[in-house]
Amino acid sequence: MPNFKYKKLYTLLFLVVTIPSFYFSNTDSLINISNSLKDTARINAFVKIAGEYINVGEMDKAEKFLSKAHDENTIAKNKTSELYIALKNVFFNYKKSKFKLAYELGEEALPIAINLNHTSGIAECKMYMGMCAGRLGDFKKALEFYHQSLPLFESLKNVSMQMKLYSNIAGVYFDQLDFKMAIEYFKKTLYMAIRSNDNKVIGQTYNNIGSSLSNLKNDKEAKEYYLKAVKVNLLSNNKYNLGYNYMNLASCEIIEKNLEKAKEYNKEALKIFTDFKDPYSIVSCYCVDADIFIEEKKYKKAIEVLETCVTISEKTGSPLLMERTYKQMATAYELGGDLKRSVTYMKKYINTRDSIINDEIREEVTKKQLYYEFDKKSLSDSLEAESKQKYLSQELENNKRSASLQKNISLISLLSLLIVGVLAFYIYLGSQKNKQASKIIEEQKRIVERKNTEILDSISYAKRIQTAILPSNRNVKQYFKDSFILYKPKDIVAGDFYWMEPVNLPTANCILFAAADCTGHGVPGALVSVVCHNALNRSVREYGITEPGKILDKTKELVIAEFEKSEEEVLDGMDISLCLLDTKTKKLNWAGANNPLWIVRNGEIIEYKPDKQPIGKFEQAKSFTNHVIDLVKNDCIYIFTDGYQDQFGGEFAKKFKASKFKEVLLSVTEQPMEKQCTLIDKAFYDWKVDLEQVDDICIIGIRI
Repeated sequence: MPNFKYKKLYTLLFLVVTIPSFYFSNTDSLINISNSLKDTARINAFVKIAGEYINVGEMDKAEKFLSKAHDENTIAKNKTSELYIALKNVFFNYKKSKFKLAYELGEEALPIAINLNHTSGIAECKMYMGMCAGRLGDFKKALEFYHQSLPLFESLKNVSMQMKLYSNIAGVYFDQLDFKMAIEYFKKTLYMAIRSNDNKVIGQTYNNIGSSLSNLKNDKEAKEYYLKAVKVNLLSNNKYNLGYNYMNLASCEIIEKNLEKAKEYNKEALKIFTDFKDPYSIVSCYCVDADIFIEEKKYKKAIEVLETCVTISEKTGSPLLMERTYKQMATAYELGGDLKRSVTYMKKYINTRDSIINDEIREEVTKKQLYYEFDKKSLSDSLEAESKQKYLSQELENNKRSASLQKNISLISLLSLLIVGVLAFYIYLGSQKNKQASKIIEEQKRIVERKNTEILDSISYAKRIQTAILPSNRNVKQYFKDSFILYKPKDIVAGDFYWMEPVNLPTANCILFAAADCTGHGVPGALVSVVCHNALNRSVREYGITEPGKILDKTKELVIAEFEKSEEEVLDGMDISLCLLDTKTKKLNWAGANNPLWIVRNGEIIEYKPDKQPIGKFEQAKSFTNHVIDLVKNDCIYIFTDGYQDQFGGEFAKKFKASKFKEVLLSVTEQPMEKQCTLIDKAFYDWKVDLEQVDDICIIGIRI
């Protein structure tokens, strides 16, 4: 049986995302701004919006705004806007893996940039054309364009674009299998990225160095770089780059024979690239799937996947993709026993490989690099020689003038003293003004610091007030001996709260208790929580209501009435899970607004679903449903807000979700309630690790 070797050339992540002059992280705000702009400013805003949508894979929306920009500029006829539209159109088609079309559009855009003498536009266009040429396998042309655009970006002091070009130049060496030279250029990129504190580029470059090391058979160190990249990209929420990290880690796991782990990684990568609608990267993921099927000896499945890869890669016109898929097809058919088709695809593979990797191309790539380095050195040498010649000529001229200058020394000295005196006077005045300005700045700094302290003190005092309205631990234990409350505000004060109220009914003593989640967190959430907490108290104490469903109806009525006092429409409100427990009869009344009730009984979770409406304004409002439940001894009741389930974390920075929360509860249900609280909290931190807590958390657990 042939020795199947994984070829990892497809694992490189190029740095191709442009950074527009004005960056808006919030596309919606840019759209709103564009509506108030006119003429050229409006057109340019449309182009920037299109760029934002391209960066997040929303290609349909990007096309819509590019079309808007083009239509409006047909009337405005602004040449600079025409250039911006043309460049964004090149990038748009590149991201859709239409490399040939993108290159042709670049050829049309370049003369526009040259006629406008638009240095940045010329550099950007040549960089795009280099990227397209590289994807189409013309590495000589790619390197030529990169070396033409690099000095332009250097003259503009555009460090971001310089990093991208260094990375793309490294990519040329990578594709020519010169991995050591590729690593040199990637390390240049990494050095600049670290100095610029650019986490996006740092994450990309860790991935690229890992890919180069992997192809040098240094798989252990490669995996370390991939994991570094994952950590950086998770912290910067860079999902597209994470896709490449996961795909590369899948390849590492295949080599280590951890196929289930490989499937998990590649599934996450494919999901990301599908969201971004990136055919090039999707094919790369399918190729990893084929690797897994081949390892599992499922050759027919591998061939089915690779047939799709061949179709897409031939459509993109990228010889790099075609080379990869042809090689895998040949291997799959050979291992599956179809030698005739294996030979056919092996021939295709060899022809494609020879078109992009041969001694002539490698020599030409090396020449291009040497010429570039020589041109830079020659320019430096010629400038130095010219400088020396000017210096010698100047010295000769100075000697001729020496006698004449000597006569004027006395006069110059006198004038110098006068000038120095005047300057000293003005410097003194300036220093006095600077001292005064420094005093003002220091005073303003003290004011800001004092205000910050006052604000923090106010919020901290608000926390004391909010804590005071929560049931004390002593009261909780008085009502429910075997219970816990896990309460973790995201900020100093919270929108979540828990509530308990003893109720004396004619037939029994009962306890009302609830876990509530008000709109927002921090100070806004805390303000809403005060209104909702007060409404709950009034519903029970003032109106004497004890049935949970009716309490929620009245609370909703009171909250809406409170907010309607404002001239502006207030849509804030509360989600809540509310219980009334008769501790003697073990009868539970429950109602929920968006938040459920879970009961663990005999190792299973019984879920009671809430009414899908909040405490607050709602178009399809209805009365809340009251559920009556008979409990049995050792039942565990859990009510909670959504903060625990919504926390991002884990290996793939995904939400914790209800299913995993249920697993945690089932794993701890035999423990005493206080121990459960500790274990549930630990599971939260193990999941979250270094990521920020996203919302307030409130969980109440009670054992019957």
